[in-house]
Amino acid sequence: MVKNHLKRLAVPRTWDIDKKKNKFIMRSNPGGHRQDESVPLVVLFRDMLKKAKTVSEVKYILNNKIVLKNGVKQTDVKAPVGLFDVITLPEIKASYRIILNKKGKICAVGIDSADANKLPLKIRDKTLVKGGKVQLNFSNGGNMIIDKNNYSTGDVIVVDIDTKKMSAHIKLEKGCVVYLTGGKHSGITAAVEDIKGDKLVFKVGPDEIFETSKEYAFAIGKDKPIIKFGD
Repeated sequence: MVKNHLKRLAVPRTWDIDKKKNKFIMRSNPGGHRQDESVPLVVLFRDMLKKAKTVSEVKYILNNKIVLKNGVKQTDVKAPVGLFDVITLPEIKASYRIILNKKGKICAVGIDSADANKLPLKIRDKTLVKGGKVQLNFSNGGNMIIDKNNYSTGDVIVVDIDTKKMSAHIKLEKGCVVYLTGGKHSGITAAVEDIKGDKLVFKVGPDEIFETSKEYAFAIGKDKPIIKFGD
């Protein structure tokens, strides 16, 4: 049986919390995101956004206010929210995107209403299904069935949260712009200089060239970012 809590000292390094405040902290329900790329809603509201002080206050917010994750109402304090998810509070007209900061910690940044409708999804793998169609499997555990097989693992599609339809396709290729989700350079935006097998060469600034794992690259634009990471 999965325990409901974690010891604070044993939480993923990506959780930006006070590890000495209490002994235990609530564990997320199982979800599409990895544990080190997500936090439960209670941690988001209490420890990150500081909109509540206790679990009871977070429960009150979820039961009495509208809280949306990627356009879907949330009521469970243990529901996981992960990288690039969008949390919207319609009553106060506020939206946040979950990202990694430059210290490799999960954080929530405010975004405007136009960007709050964009949900980027990285293609983890794809499978053939009946009728010759292709199922794309995404980094958040979701999937989509398409007719044409012109998408590659590592590419990113952007979904319109309101219509649930694809609004953009960003290929992971030389020249594109990526957001790095791991390694020493997590949380930065960079231009891809080259891709060598499972390694990605990227450029920061006018002349700084680095190399990292291709797995850490999350494509966010062909020439410039089409997704914002803060107002």
